Order: sequence, then structure tokens, then C-alpha cells
Amino acid sequence: MEFRIQQINLLRLSGINSIIGIDLYRNRVRVVEVRTHGGILNKFAAKYAVSRHITVDFPDNTSAAKRGNLLFEALKKNGIKTRFSVSTVRSSNSRVVTADMPVEAADTISKEEIENWIRENYQKLIRVPIPLQDLAFDFQIISQTLDSIRIEVAFVRTSDRDGILELLHSAGLQVLLLTIGSRSAELGFLSTKVLPENGNLSFVFAGEDGITCTDYQRRNPIGEQSNILRRNTRTTSLGEVIASLTKDAGEADSIFVSGPAATEPVPPQASVWEPLGLPSEYSLAVGLAVQGFLYVSPITGHELLIDFLPEKAKYASLEQLDKSLFRVASITMGAIFFVLLGLQFGLQTYVKNESARLDGKLQDIGPVYSEVRQLKRQVDALKVQLSGEDVMRDRPSVARALHEIAASTPKGVWLYKLIYSYSDTTGTRVDIRGYSRTNEGAADYLSGLQASRFFYGVRVIRVGAPTQLELASFASAEQKSFVTFEVDLKIAP
Repeated sequence: MEFRIQQINLLRLSGINSIIGIDLYRNRVRVVEVRTHGGILNKFAAKYAVSRHITVDFPDNTSAAKRGNLLFEALKKNGIKTRFSVSTVRSSNSRVVTADMPVEAADTISKEEIENWIRENYQKLIRVPIPLQDLAFDFQIISQTLDSIRIEVAFVRTSDRDGILELLHSAGLQVLLLTIGSRSAELGFLSTKVLPENGNLSFVFAGEDGITCTDYQRRNPIGEQSNILRRNTRTTSLGEVIASLTKDAGEADSIFVSGPAATEPVPPQASVWEPLGLPSEYSLAVGLAVQGFLYVSPITGHELLIDFLPEKAKYASLEQLDKSLFRVASITMGAIFFVLLGLQFGLQTYVKNESARLDGKLQDIGPVYSEVRQLKRQVDALKVQLSGEDVMRDRPSVARALHEIAASTPKGVWLYKLIYSYSDTTGTRVDIRGYSRTNEGAADYLSGLQASRFFYGVRVIRVGAPTQLELASFASAEQKSFVTFEVDLKIAP
């Protein structure tokens, strides 16, 4: 069950963009709110930044609930709204041991079998006369062979664990992880610091309860990568630890120091690491927040890690994660929905405006379109009338006559009938009938025909009001009155 919970937790943590790291030690708590961006496809490529950080000092002899209330007020006062947190049990209240568990087939060992072995041998491991029911423990697999598994086991008093959880719950925080010691500071260091590619690397965490040193070999002489070389806790002074590292590893090594006790002068062989631009005293709080995002162990890189959070608290955190992700998903989907609605409304408005514009243009060209349609009907009628035997006999003459008549027709004058005839005695004659909006238009058209060098014998037969037949045939709704005419002419050879 524990394996499944941590895998689900990893998926749900991908939807959180802000986590609080809680470094609690005696009467002081350091809080750092870390936000992340990027790393959607690869969580190890994410970038981290600090939103806010505070330090709260508690009065002596105050209960866990009272301290939680004070922390709640401090978070509210400083505008820290994130409620997902990661904390740790400091080494003064815990015991970490390494043991080799004999097995017959290491590849078939289960989590329950390892836990049962720890319960049977816990007194040999901690060497302190404390009843098992007063202890909480968790383990981490370091390595395994065919006949044994090397595990790291951490023990903590249940009263200390429950006191930390009561404080955090009283502060209104949801605990994602409750890990062990100060090693989370190393994870923050490795995740946010640009490290050299070659040479040995040492990270020193100088805490109030001791100095923890972790040595890494970035690349061995033949160019192969390797993991952590050793992990030691030393209680001597910071200067002695750095001198020992320099003597053992050589001057080419990189040594970084951080932690609350890193304020004393640091020898020139080392550099002080300031986590995400904060003072080095916040390095553990930053590392805890980063560990919450990554949810991995800083030792093995596996998804399993030492976590003292009880099962009930884990399920409560999962429930809050579900609610948070549901809110984020709802807000995101709602925003997408409103964007789509806006696009639809905008497109609808654009289409409506374009339709209105086109309708306006159609209204503007309506009369012209009606005239063109009327002319088309007249042209069709002329084609029928001019398709007789005489026309077929003298097609070039007909074409020239039509061209000249059309060229002589001014704007505002329409022809509705042409009678083409040919005889050997009279030659080519054309009887033209049409109409105009005004008398002047008809007169100008007839004058133009008389003045043309292509026509002769122009004879005006009638000009005046339309007959009843013409009214019935050609009057339209756009044109209420017009003048009709009839003219007879000959075409010059």
C-alpha cells in the first residue's frame, strides 16, 4: 500500500506550484515558500524561486497547539497562503542506523518482510531501552546483493512526531512529507546549484545540533560517474571539518558550506551556499520545499524515501491535493470555456457585420442590377429577332450595325426592340424601338443617330408617352415614368 500511495502522491504533486519548507528546531521555526515553474515533462528540469520567507521564535514552555497558532498568525501576517508543507525531524530527536538484512532471494523481498525484520531486531539497532510502541520508524534501501539488503533505518519517538504534526496542523498546514534530519538541505543544494563537472564535491551543513558532511565524486579518473562516497556527522568546529576535507581530498575539490551555524568565518577553501538568494540559515527549509516537489530520496534517487507521516495523515494530504487539483482544473477549464465563448461571440459579430455590409452594398447596386437584368432580357430578345434568314446571309453587316447602334446609345437610354431587314432595292434598314427616362435623353439619342456617319435616312416615327402594351411589358418598380420612341434608319454600306 505504501508504494502505491507514494506513486499517486508523485502524480498529484505535479499540479502544485508552491510548497512551504518548515525547518523546526526547538523554539524556532524557519519557513520558506518556494514556487516552481517549468519541468512539465521533466520535474528535475524545473526552476525554483522563493516567494516569501520568515523566522518565528516561540516562547519557552508553550504547547504544540499554541506554537501552531503563533505560526498561523505569522503566515497570515506575511501573506503566505500556501498550505502544503514539508517538514523534518531533526537528528537530536531521532536515530539513524545502517544494517545488512540477510535474505535468500533479494529480488523477492517485500516491504512487509523488511518491516517485520526491523521490529524483531530494533533493540540491536538503536541500543536504547525504549518500547517499540513508543517508536515510529521507516527505512530506505541503499543497496542489495544476492544474500543481503543494506537498509538505512530511521527511528523517532512517536511523541516527538505527533508534537510536530500537531503544531503544523494547528497552523492550518497540510503535511506532504515528514522526513528525517538535515539531509534535505543537500537535495536543495544539488537541485538549484550549478555544480562543477569534474573533481570531488563536498557539501557541509552546519546546523545547531551538529555538522553533517556529504562527499560526492563527480567523475572518477577513468571518466565514469559514481554516487555518494560517504556520509558523516561531525561535531567538531566548522574550520576543522573544512581543513580535514581539504587535507583528505586535495585543493582541487569544491567545498560548499551552508546552514544556521555557517555564519562564523569560513576558510578560503570553501564557499558559502546561499539557497535561492536567501541567507544560508534557510538552506534546510529550501531543501525541504524542493524535496516536496521532487518527492525523491537524496541518497538513492528512488521514489521511496524515509517518511514518518502516518497513514491517516497521508490520506488526508491526498484528499487536499485532489481538492486543490480539482479547483485548478475547474478554473482552467472555465477559463478555456469562456475564451471559446468569446471567440464564438467575436466570430458571430464579425459575420453579422460583414453580412450587413454586403446587404448594404446589394441595396446600393439594386437598381443597376435590375437595369442590367432588363438589358439581358432585351439582348436575348434581339438575338432571337436577329437570327432570321436575312441576318445569316449578311452576318458581318449585322454585327457592325449592332456595334454602331450600341456605341451611339447614351446612358439613360434603353433599347428593347430592333428589326433588321435587307432588300436589294432599299439596302439594310433597322427599325429601333426604345425608351428613356426623359424627353431630353430620347432627343439626344436621336440627334446622335442623325449625326453618325454610319447611319443615313434617319426617320423618327414616334417620341412620347408609352403605350399600354409598353407599360405592361417594361415598367418596373424602380422606374415609374419613361418616354418611348421609335426610329427607322439605314446603315451606310
